[in-house]
Amino acid sequence: MRDRVTGWGLAAEAGAREHVPGASCGINRRAGTPRSRRSTEAGFTFVELLVGMMMLVVLMTLGAFALRQFWLTHSLRGGREEVVNQLRQLQQRSVSESHPLVYGARFKVGSPTFGLVKFNPNDTATTTDDTCVQMSTVTLGSNVQVTEVDFTDAAGITSLCRTQIGGATLDEFAFFYARGTATEGELTLQTPSMPEKTLSLSVTPITGRVNAL
Repeated sequence: MRDRVTGWGLAAEAGAREHVPGASCGINRRAGTPRSRRSTEAGFTFVELLVGMMMLVVLMTLGAFALRQFWLTHSLRGGREEVVNQLRQLQQRSVSESHPLVYGARFKVGSPTFGLVKFNPNDTATTTDDTCVQMSTVTLGSNVQVTEVDFTDAAGITSLCRTQIGGATLDEFAFFYARGTATEGELTLQTPSMPEKTLSLSVTPITGRVNAL
C-alpha cells in the first residue's frame, strides 16, 4: 500500500513538472518579455523618415506659395487705394482753390509710379502763358504697375501738359475742375508676378467721383 502511495506522489510531481516547462532547469519564462517589448517599440525606419521629410517639404512649399499670393494681392490693393486717395485729394483741392487752377494726375503704362500735376492758365485772356508742371511723384507699391489707362483728353490742357512735362508725350492725364467735374476714364493696375490678378478704378465725369472697381 505504501509503495502505491509513493508511486502516486512521484507521478503527480512528474505531471506538475510537465505543466511548468523549464521549471526543472530554473528558467523563468517571463525573462523573454522585455526583449519582445523592445522589438515592438523600435524607432522609425529610414523610409518612414524620408516620407515624412518629403511631406514636410510639400507643406512648406504650399505655405510659401499661399503667403506670396497673399502679399502680392495685398500690395495690389494698397496700390489701388493709393491712387484713389490721391485722386480724391486732387478733386478736393481743385474745388477748394479758386478757378481757373486745375489739378490732375499723370499715368504711364508699365510704370510703378504716377505724377501729380497742376495746370495754371495764369491769364485767362490768352493761352501763351499757360503752364503745366508736375508737383510730385507717387509710388504705387511693391511690384505694382499701371497696365491699362485711358482718360478723355481735356481741351487745351492735356496737349499742353504732354508738351511741357518731360517724357509725357504718350501719357494719360486725369483732371479735376473747380466746378466738381472731371475727365472721364479708367485705370487698371497689375503686378507682373501675378498677371492674372488686376484691380481697376474709374472717374465719373459729371460728379468727378473716383470709384474703386
